[in-house]
Amino acid sequence: MTRLGLTRSRLLTATVLLVVAATLTPAAAHHRTGGPTTGIAIPSLSHGQMAVLDANRAAILALAERQPQRDERFSRILNYARIQYAICLWGLMPGAIDNDDSPFNECAHAYLAATRALLSAMSETAPPAAEAHTLAAKVDRELLLNGTLELCSFSGETFNTADVVQPHWTDVPGHLPSLAVLGSVALAAIGGVALAARPGRRRRG
Repeated sequence: MTRLGLTRSRLLTATVLLVVAATLTPAAAHHRTGGPTTGIAIPSLSHGQMAVLDANRAAILALAERQPQRDERFSRILNYARIQYAICLWGLMPGAIDNDDSPFNECAHAYLAATRALLSAMSETAPPAAEAHTLAAKVDRELLLNGTLELCSFSGETFNTADVVQPHWTDVPGHLPSLAVLGSVALAAIGGVALAARPGRRRRG
């Protein structure tokens, strides 16, 4: 499947999720699923750090997947990072990273904070693997060069592997970029279903 096809498939899935979310009560659809119980705490991430972590997310996750030995803590954070990334619609929504008014900004904080926790865990092994050391140094350098002290309403928020952060679905209608993307995909999906449902032309006898 091409990258374009994969993106369309994910956006179609996003539209389905939006329709499902629209049937939920505001309390259930807002953000947190519950509260931390027996999960693993994940430190907060500043708004300014998000772009750097997002640019390096794929490399960090790929390296985490290749780790020969994973303890339970590492495996749970890795699983959380995957789940949060999918729930946040794979980072495809406009403004999710750089706009704290986006309904997807808090859940983006969550999966990027988990991504940073994975990198920290890999670089803190004794001694760290060469790949982990190089990648951690690269990320640290980019954080310094890009100036990452910018804060937002979610910058002080810690996360927990037992507490999945949902997008703020009820805020989507008020965020025009998100609404435009999901609305366009919904119309395309409806058009595709309607086209597929049309009866075929009868062949002449």
